[in-house]
Amino acid sequence: MFKVWRPKNPKAVLVVKLTLWAAVLTWMVFFLGLGIIMAKRLGDAGPDIYWALGNNTLAQVLTWVAPIWVVFTVILLAVYVAKYANKKLRP
Repeated sequence: MFKVWRPKNPKAVLVVKLTLWAAVLTWMVFFLGLGIIMAKRLGDAGPDIYWALGNNTLAQVLTWVAPIWVVFTVILLAVYVAKYANKKLRP
């Protein structure tokens, strides 16, 4: 049905694994950067949240919990992808 290419040469296997890890690490760095930018924008949206919800405890908590939650979720997803890639790239 669908056959995956498996190189026989150990040097070719190493090059393929290094290329895939470089791609995964590049994605992780840029994804973390995107998460930090999103968290910064959420943190800067405090006055908008106050306008929508009023200046109450919920609005004050959301202005600092939402950015932390975004960064935490991004890191969690990046770690999961790294574990998955590590499992798939092992011999």
